[in-house]
Amino acid sequence: MKTKNMIAIRVLVVVMGFPVVLPLIAEARTLKLACGGQRTITAVVEKLNPGDTLLIEGSCVENVLIPEQVADVIIDGQGAATINGPDATKATITVRGRNITIQNFHSITGGRDGVQVNRGGTAIITNNIIQNTGNSGVDVGSGGFAAIVLNTIQNNLESGITINNSSSANIGFVAVTDTIGGPNNIQNNGSSGITVTQSASARIEGNTISGNASGGITIIENSNARIGFRSGSPGTFSAPNLIQKNEGSGILVSRSSSARITGNTISNNTDGGVVVNDSATAEISPEEGVSGGSNTITSNGGAGANARDGVFVGRSSSAAIENNTISNNTRDGIRIIRASQVDVSGNTINSNGGDGIFVIENSGVNIDAANSTTSNNTGFGLRCLRGSYASGTVTTGGSGTAADRLSGNLGVKSFGATLTVTVAQGTGNTTFGPVADADGTTATITPTGTVAINSQGCIDNTN
Repeated sequence: MKTKNMIAIRVLVVVMGFPVVLPLIAEARTLKLACGGQRTITAVVEKLNPGDTLLIEGSCVENVLIPEQVADVIIDGQGAATINGPDATKATITVRGRNITIQNFHSITGGRDGVQVNRGGTAIITNNIIQNTGNSGVDVGSGGFAAIVLNTIQNNLESGITINNSSSANIGFVAVTDTIGGPNNIQNNGSSGITVTQSASARIEGNTISGNASGGITIIENSNARIGFRSGSPGTFSAPNLIQKNEGSGILVSRSSSARITGNTISNNTDGGVVVNDSATAEISPEEGVSGGSNTITSNGGAGANARDGVFVGRSSSAAIENNTISNNTRDGIRIIRASQVDVSGNTINSNGGDGIFVIENSGVNIDAANSTTSNNTGFGLRCLRGSYASGTVTTGGSGTAADRLSGNLGVKSFGATLTVTVAQGTGNTTFGPVADADGTTATITPTGTVAINSQGCIDNTN
């Protein structure tokens, strides 16, 4: 092992009346360690000083521990070194120190997790391949923090990245002032690409998240996330996430969690585009006052009985869905169910296999600005069932043109500028409609007047 000389200058200071000699480090060191010898990475790391860089060579078989007292060091695999953690009960690399950089490893594999940051540790994890671990590729827990950039995280038994237990992470960038992204490729993991759970938080920008077995991004158990946004100063840089071809939903927000979802492409996910469920909340829209940032939510959902929606909001959840393109999803563009409330404004809702907007089971939709359909949805443009309501603006001035109304092949009808529809169970019927369940029933829609509505809900099934 070769080292640069360290130059130390000693100075005399007075603390509480007593003279104390303190060293000031004038030059950091660069050290090298070739794996396979008698010394381990853990043993060398424990003796590093702030500012030091440790260059790793060869194939290392070790579960590395970077303890609490180590700070401000770089562990560099130089693009070729590998680490395989032989103990499946420990992470391959555990970080408990502060401001530790793990970079340029050709492979980090084995172990319970690839890289674990916990007990208040902080790390930058950059430009590594992290794969084939027994749990998560990266696990950040117990009050830890990590910036995770430029990695390929793949083929791990559980999630690609897990943020848990009151921890936080920046995924795809280092700091919110960055004007250059550091996208990760998070793919083919056995659970979600990214899981944020147990009162944790994450900012997720610019990543490709694909082919994961339980969905793209999962936010659960009182956690929160910003998924796609504009960074830099002041909000000049945008790097949307591409969330595609996951076996679950593209994004799941559930169990009293919340998310801000901006500027992403969410496509071809089997269980739908965005699911907001179990008392969760979401803003699915551009950032206020910042140009750009619309989400494209397209071609999501399985086939037949497994068909799913572009956006699903259910079980006492709420969402604001504004200025997105929601198209070609195999069931409804937006489905609102089981005592949920949603604001839906300014979206283009096209060519979905069910209804454009479907509201059911004591739920409601408020439409503050007109949505548009340029290619009809297969079902109704807007449909309400079972004690639900729709209120607000359906068209821009009621011209009834294809560009300014919600339309469907089963009910292409303009309501004028505004509407208020409440759907109640028909007397003596087992099915649900606005008043009774016979076609030709009328309801008063403000300010248009009396309009024919069929037993399926808000829109009559004739042109």
